[in-house]
Amino acid sequence: MNRFTVFLLLCIGLMRLGYAQTTMPKFAATDVKADLRYLYETLAASHYNLYAKTPKRVYDKAYQELYNSIQDSLTPLQINRLFQPFVAKAQLGHCVTGYPFKSYNAFLANGGRVFPFDVRVNKRHMYVVSNHTTDTTIHDGDEILALYGVTMSQWLTRIYRYLSGENEYYKNTLIDLVGFPRLFWMVYDQTGQFSIKIKRTDGRVVFVNTPGILASSYREIRNRQPALFTTSRQLNFIQTIAYLRPGQFLNSESSGNTSRQETFQKGEFIQFIDSAFVQMHRRKINQLLIDLRGNPGGDNTFSDYMVAYFATRPFSFYSTFRVKTSAVTKSFWRNVTDSSLATLKRDILSKKDGEQFAVNQSLYPNREDSLRFTGNVYVLIDRYTYSNAATTAAQIQDYRFGTLLGEPTAESPTLYASVHEFELPKTKTEVTYPKAFMIRPSGNQLLRGVTPDIIVPEKVLMSSDDVLTFALDYIHQTNE
Repeated sequence: MNRFTVFLLLCIGLMRLGYAQTTMPKFAATDVKADLRYLYETLAASHYNLYAKTPKRVYDKAYQELYNSIQDSLTPLQINRLFQPFVAKAQLGHCVTGYPFKSYNAFLANGGRVFPFDVRVNKRHMYVVSNHTTDTTIHDGDEILALYGVTMSQWLTRIYRYLSGENEYYKNTLIDLVGFPRLFWMVYDQTGQFSIKIKRTDGRVVFVNTPGILASSYREIRNRQPALFTTSRQLNFIQTIAYLRPGQFLNSESSGNTSRQETFQKGEFIQFIDSAFVQMHRRKINQLLIDLRGNPGGDNTFSDYMVAYFATRPFSFYSTFRVKTSAVTKSFWRNVTDSSLATLKRDILSKKDGEQFAVNQSLYPNREDSLRFTGNVYVLIDRYTYSNAATTAAQIQDYRFGTLLGEPTAESPTLYASVHEFELPKTKTEVTYPKAFMIRPSGNQLLRGVTPDIIVPEKVLMSSDDVLTFALDYIHQTNE
């Protein structure tokens, strides 16, 4: 099943920010309307259930109002500000339009300025995590109460409309990923001077007027910061514990584009995993810590291969998996050559457009040879454990293959997933949609993230190294 996460696409786009394009074209109102019509019709036809959380009558009304509002020619950014909230109305994380990177590049090249703080949002409270101004009296942990006299909770209500996701916790991770300064510009185009109300950690409330930071400077700052996603693969031995970061569950030597078959070629991943468990076997390791924090996900045919090394019985990443076929989905599957997906390919191509069907649950065999890992397995997760990484964590938890530590994931392992993309004919806007609905192995149908067995105290979550230390100490103490 193609379970690639849209957040990897976003991550790739963010890494490309900064290539200069100083002007953006405009599209005639007739073209924008034509694309909106194509967007809604194709999304409804291809999405497994566009109306799962938003009734069709509500969506139809929103479409008509949006269609009637388009009177003049629009730039790509203006189009994004119309199309993305419309798509996000589905309240599903894997239903999203492409972010307006080209427009941001033009803004950046023209000397644009953005909000001068990186922030962390927790239950509608916004805290400074990086101060990019010259005001040294503002510290990490200070709470931003208001901007231009409007409370941050009110600003967040408006911004959440722009973000695709099942809940605010999920959308807060998008704010972390994109960066609030960029996101605020994408939604509101507010630049220059910012009037801010701040509550210091000692309780004092102050008012600050500060200029924005150059978008080009902000790009450089973000590029120097540790990435929220960790796609690389890593194996270390920490005393008697094997520490394994499997990286993204995709071909790391590919572009990551889900429309290309090479993205799902597993040779490089298999070689890494085989080598890792051979080394564990030779060292007679009995404690394995798998780190899925900041993992953007990928495809279950990769993760299943890893899990099979320590699974105690055959397993699946779902209890129920249903697919809807459509013209757009068929256009991708005609080129699928993976023999393990032959049955699914046949069903998708042979059934009528719009038909939904259940995928037979095929259990992946656990290893039974001498390389099978028989020790204790622990898995680190966090809010950035996305897509297939979240379903892998749920799989390990539901089958009791290991113990989960960390914080709840933002993404639910019961979800609308298995995404594909289509492009709007006129504006070339990319739209991602889920063609399937899957339920986690336990059968729990709630659209809720994975809750770890051992929750790391929130104060520890501020530092990745502290979380790892907590996990290592827990493993040592548990096995003394």
